[in-house]
Amino acid sequence: MRFACNDFTEGYFKLNNWLFFTPNAYDHERGGVTAHKFDVTMVSESPACGLNLHDLNYTMNKWKMLNNLYLDTQALGTMIARIQHYMGEKKHKTYIPDIAMQFKARRNVSGACLLNITLGFHNDRWVSCITSRASELTCRWPMDLIFVNVLLKTISEALDIEFEDIQVIWHMVSTYQSITSMPYFLVFAGKENWFDTTDPKDMTEWQLYTYKRYMKCYRGDHYSNYGVQRRPMEAYRMLKGQMERKQLVYTEDLSVGVVNDIDSTLEADYDEVDLLCLDPKTVLELAKQANEDDSWGKGGYR
Repeated sequence: MRFACNDFTEGYFKLNNWLFFTPNAYDHERGGVTAHKFDVTMVSESPACGLNLHDLNYTMNKWKMLNNLYLDTQALGTMIARIQHYMGEKKHKTYIPDIAMQFKARRNVSGACLLNITLGFHNDRWVSCITSRASELTCRWPMDLIFVNVLLKTISEALDIEFEDIQVIWHMVSTYQSITSMPYFLVFAGKENWFDTTDPKDMTEWQLYTYKRYMKCYRGDHYSNYGVQRRPMEAYRMLKGQMERKQLVYTEDLSVGVVNDIDSTLEADYDEVDLLCLDPKTVLELAKQANEDDSWGKGGYR
């Protein structure tokens, strides 16, 4: 499946809405727990993103965790140095080959979700391609969208190119919606009245599961001790003004950074860890160091 959108925000809502409301859209459903769509590609005309961490009840701890799990600063410096090499040659004014950076591997059973990113210049515009292994679309994918948004903004500032004009082609090998956060997505998307206006007899199997979970957890208070369920339930109450937000974390205020190396995947463990932000000057220093160390070699104009 391939779909187009103007930016990351539109892509997030467009894909989730299409899957939920289109008959027979899913490739696989797992017993009222998850609904899957495989081989999905989003073509976004811009990496602009109006989603924020607090929209999904995440705090700065999540941001530190994303940077620690994904970002290899030496690889980032090498990527920028390679692009600078081509930008400095006249014959590459109209074409710069796609330069790739691998995200850090994750030591768990299934592995990291984000795999790699490329950036190149062709057909009169900058194009970035993202590959991810798996994406839980309603709650966790927006965190990856935010991370890539800030990362591309950082790279753009270092290269002095226009960030919002970058086309992003994002290929997801496996996507899925989770029953824990599917009801919250519909509320967040402004479709809460669907629960009251749709006859359960007319619902698909996945829609009926979603309806029942909404009634139990959002109008009720079931499963509130279950952490994965509690997060979207709290996000719902925050959105309704029934609960204060823990933090306001706006995407436009975020910077990629370095976290002291901790061997953890638990968000709570990042509470006391500082994030050393990488400003454009520091990023350029990383690229300069990569060039001086000859860590990427020369040649190979493919």
